[in-house]
Amino acid sequence: VMFYDVSFKIDYTLLGKMENELLKNNFIVTDKVYEDQVLFKLIVEKENLERIGALLGEISSGKTQISLGQAAYYSIKNGKLIV
Repeated sequence: VMFYDVSFKIDYTLLGKMENELLKNNFIVTDKVYEDQVLFKLIVEKENLERIGALLGEISSGKTQISLGQAAYYSIKNGKLIV
């Protein structure tokens, strides 16, 4: 399945809500970096790119920008990423 590297930063005040929504929507978080803001790194299926953008816009009131990285193929079995 084709996935894209996706990253974005949010304020700490939105951290709990963002983690909950990502988990609830089955997005795969590969890393979180705690700086002046929280940097999330995900891999997102091509078909879900629009959905993650809408979710981030809703949670951050349109104040978060998404960075789209390179594409790669990953295997999924029973809803789990196989590395």
